Amino acid sequence: MLEASDPFSEQQIRVPGRVHRVVRPSYVKERRIICDSLKFGWCVLQGGAILLRTRPDAVITTGPALAVPVSLVAKLLGVRIFFIETGSRIHRLSATGRIMRYLADLFFVQWEDLLPAAPRRARFAGRLF
Repeated sequence: MLEASDPFSEQQIRVPGRVHRVVRPSYVKERRIICDSLKFGWCVLQGGAILLRTRPDAVITTGPALAVPVSLVAKLLGVRIFFIETGSRIHRLSATGRIMRYLADLFFVQWEDLLPAAPRRARFAGRLF
């Protein structure tokens, strides 16, 4: 799934297949609680509809915007969740990472220093490029 406002990511996809778009739940520069809450709910509904239609075996996400709402629905549907923390996080987990460490079935970090941040869940498998 891609954010509805992100045409760049779709251009980067090299494997042909269907692309699903959902609304972005929030923007860092535009924090409005009511609007963000409504968008979060809409993203949950859109993501849930896509997950129910496609019935994936797993969701692989790096976050940040779509990871939490889509993963919440996936978890309720019994879909496995794999989260990869961004490589830019070296010393602390991102806000999304702090939430996803509890939702994800597999939680990957790209720096060994982050392993203590999620002791039971985190796996270090090297850097992704």
